[in-house]
Amino acid sequence: MNRAIGIAICLILFILGWLYYYQPYDAAIALENAVKNHDTKRLEELIDFNSLRLNFKSRLAESLGRPYPKERPVAEIINLGPGETRDLAVATVDTLLTPERIILVMQGKWIIPGIKITKETSGSPVATPDATPIFNKATYDYAAISKFVIIAHPTDSATVRYILKREGFHWKVIDIEII
Repeated sequence: MNRAIGIAICLILFILGWLYYYQPYDAAIALENAVKNHDTKRLEELIDFNSLRLNFKSRLAESLGRPYPKERPVAEIINLGPGETRDLAVATVDTLLTPERIILVMQGKWIIPGIKITKETSGSPVATPDATPIFNKATYDYAAISKFVIIAHPTDSATVRYILKREGFHWKVIDIEII
């Protein structure tokens, strides 16, 4: 009888441990399905937009402190002055980080580093249901017990790092880094 109870407890602990380990992978699958189905409501549940905006703003404020090379097309705007550009940048981040734009980034249609935008026939980037997996050549890794990183390659020239953080029993994207 004691042996059966011990085996049952071990089995329950094993199942709970496996579920605990598998949860971020399940969140990645849910994220991919939300993008494929263009489900912005589900995307809002899976992404912590407040944390995402704060992380983007802090990286942008840090980069505005450095001078931009003159050959970059945004150099004239960035070199206006620290006060004006920071205010403009903060407002821009709030405007650009929407579920629709995140879908474009995940589909590889709106990648910022090279300011490379794939245009559809309408002349502007459009999120469309896509048959190719979003995390096609992705690598998954725990960065900490409550931090999970997905490194995806939506296009051949772009790499996007999605950082997920545990919030209770769920995982949410708190940062997206375009490398």
